[in-house]
Formats: sequence, C-alpha cells, structure tokens
Amino acid sequence: MAYLNQATGDYRDDNSTLSEADQAIVHTVYIRLATRKGSYWADRNLGSRLHELRREKDTPRNRQLARQYAMEALKPVVDARRWKSMSIELEPTATNFSLAIGIELHDGRNVTVYHKVAVGG
Repeated sequence: MAYLNQATGDYRDDNSTLSEADQAIVHTVYIRLATRKGSYWADRNLGSRLHELRREKDTPRNRQLARQYAMEALKPVVDARRWKSMSIELEPTATNFSLAIGIELHDGRNVTVYHKVAVGG
C-alpha cells in the first residue's frame, strides 16, 4: 500500500509506522485541507479555504484564519462522529507555519497530523 508523506503530500511506497486506520485519517485530513473549497464536483462543501492565504503575509490574524479554515474544513468529519474530538495548534517554521491537528479517536487513541500552510512573505 502507498502511504502519504505528511511533509510533502506525495505518496511513498514504504513501510509506515502508522496503521492503515491511522493512514486513512491522514488521507482524510490531507484531502479536506488541500482541496479548494467548492472545487470538488460531487460535494461542494468538501475542502478548505487555506489556499486563500498563499499570497497573504504571515501575521497573527492570518494564522488565526488558517486555524479557522482548517476547523471549518474538518468539522463535518467530527460532526459525523468519525472522531471523538479534534484540536488544532499552530507551529511556526522558518518560512511559514504548520497546523498540528490532534485527533482523539473513539477507542482512546490519539493521532497528530501536520499540515504545512504556505503564506506569502
């Protein structure tokens, strides 16, 4: 099975430390955050507005918008009770920042998914 590299968004065909169930969570998060909201023909509500921040400066307001856009994109998954709860933290990097999405599953396990947010400069 091919696994998703969280850092690049590319598929890699090697042994992952995550189970297939956890990989499915990573895929769900990636697709919901990387897809432009309204661009998928079968579900106009799928996706996020994170792409709107690509030309924006890295400011506290835009970081808060990124967190809000991610919460909005992932809320349907939480509402469908696929996960017990979710939290989103911002982690600054040298050139932009990442969203650390903490997901608590119904069996008590926790999975953290990282999603890089590209912003202007």
